[in-house]
Amino acid sequence: MAGTARFAYNWALNQWQQQSEAWKADSSLPKPSDVALRRQLNAIQREQFPWMLDITKNAPQMAIIHLGQAFKNFFAGTAAYPEAGVGVNA
Repeated sequence: MAGTARFAYNWALNQWQQQSEAWKADSSLPKPSDVALRRQLNAIQREQFPWMLDITKNAPQMAIIHLGQAFKNFFAGTAAYPEAGVGVNA
């Protein structure tokens, strides 16, 4: 379960960074958010990551929620920029 959470966190961090760069280039695009990333992962999970279906959905979902909180803390100036594999508690 920890491996699934770590994978989801790192996947979401990568997506956040890509979507943030796209938003900076075109502000008509949506800003990344943990809610949008959870929906995005749910939409592709069965096709791209079917092995995740063997694990409780809470593991990847909570990892992405933790990433969202890490970014909130970063933007508030109370924490460093989120790093891969950090903040995964599953």
